Amino acid sequence: RAPQRERLRWRHSPWVRAATRTRSAILDEMLKRPDDAQDVLHKTASAVGWSYNLQDQLAAIAFNNKHYQEALRIWCEILPNWKADELVRDPQPVYGARYAGIAANLGKWIDAAQFFGEAAKRAIAVSTRPWTIGLMCDQGYALWKAGQFEEATALFAKVVAALEELPNTPESFDEYAVQKLVGHTLASTTLSDVRCCTRWQRNPSTV
Repeated sequence: RAPQRERLRWRHSPWVRAATRTRSAILDEMLKRPDDAQDVLHKTASAVGWSYNLQDQLAAIAFNNKHYQEALRIWCEILPNWKADELVRDPQPVYGARYAGIAANLGKWIDAAQFFGEAAKRAIAVSTRPWTIGLMCDQGYALWKAGQFEEATALFAKVVAALEELPNTPESFDEYAVQKLVGHTLASTTLSDVRCCTRWQRNPSTV
């Protein structure tokens, strides 16, 4: 707390917010004290003002504690104007967009697809190629679940083409992991179709 008081004394707001976010994350994720985690955010905001980064942490707390609609509300509010990924190559907006997609797919797959697509576009500037491909795969899966089969298939084709340019060995862990992720996702969509067809064959009126 002493370093944070010093930063407040010198009015270095970005440092104050950064230290507060870290402290809040520790309180929420490691110590399981979400109320205290929110409290430190509100206290800092009252002293130096809110930032997109602090609001994103507020959304993360809501998400971690299964308040998905509240988390999604915050991300919908901040993501359109949060440009830290473009300005300073901060990956946090990418994480925010991805988690917004996860929160959204609990209710609307088409909204989830839009968030995953946004995360993939943002990731191009700040992340490795495998991560971008993984987010594209997430978007394709959400489109498939939303019934947008043509768009999903086109996106999956781009994902597979991109994978062919990557190494596929355990030594290249990131590339190897995304290969497995994409394979699992494609298998999942195929399996859901097989189950649907099986149900239809048994009783067409139920599908």
